Amino acid sequence: MKSKTNRSWLYALLATFLSLILFLYASTSQYQTQAKTSGDIATETYTNTIKGVPLVLRYDSDRYFVSGFASEVSVDLSSSNRVLLSTETQESSRTFRVVVDLTKESLGLVEVPVTVEHLTGGVTAKVYPDTISGTIGLKKSQQFKVDLASFLSQLPKGTSLTLPDEAKEVMVTTNEELLDQIVAVKMVLPDDWDQTKNYNGEVNLQAIDASGEIVPSVIEPETISIRILVKTEEKK
Repeated sequence: MKSKTNRSWLYALLATFLSLILFLYASTSQYQTQAKTSGDIATETYTNTIKGVPLVLRYDSDRYFVSGFASEVSVDLSSSNRVLLSTETQESSRTFRVVVDLTKESLGLVEVPVTVEHLTGGVTAKVYPDTISGTIGLKKSQQFKVDLASFLSQLPKGTSLTLPDEAKEVMVTTNEELLDQIVAVKMVLPDDWDQTKNYNGEVNLQAIDASGEIVPSVIEPETISIRILVKTEEKK
C-alpha cells in the first residue's frame, strides 16, 4: 500500500514537472514571436524620392551676385512612419528646406555642400547632388540700350515695330566680371509667333556677350511690350 502511494505521488510530481516545462516553453515561444514581430515593425522603412525640390541660396544679395548654381535638387526621404513621410513628401505640408550656405565662401568659383534644414524628427533625407558649384561675384548694375537693330533684322521685310520709349533702355545686374562681357541686350522673338501675322504682346530680354552667348544677369524690366505690324496684313 505504501509502495502504491509512493508511485502515485511520484507520478503526480512528474506530471507537475512536465506541465511546468510545457508552460515555460509556450511562454518563451510566445515572447520570441512577439519580440520578432515587434522588431520587424520597428525596422520596416518606407522611402520616397522627391524631384525638383527648390534650392535656397543663402548669401548677401545686396553685395553679391551668384551664378551657375543649380536651382533644384532631388531628395530621398526615409521613415518608419508613413504619415510623417507623406507629410514631408507633399509640398504643401513639408517642413524641411534644402539650403546652400554661401555666407562664408570666397569670391570666384566655389563648390559647397547641400544641407537639409527643419526636417521632421523620425524622417531622414539624402540630397542628390550633395554638393553644387557656382560663381560668387561682387554685384554691379548698369543701364543698356535695347538692341532694336538686331531684332528688326529678324523680321520679315516691310514689317514695322513699335514700343514705348521707356522700354528702350533697361537696367542689367550681374557681377563685375560678367558685366564687362555684355555687348548687347536683345529682344527674343516668341517661338509661337506666325511671322505672317501681327503681334502685340510681351517679349523677353537677354544680355549677350561678343559670341552671342547669354550672360547670367537680372534685367529690369524682364520683358517689354511691343507691337509688330506685318505689311501684308496692314493692307487688308
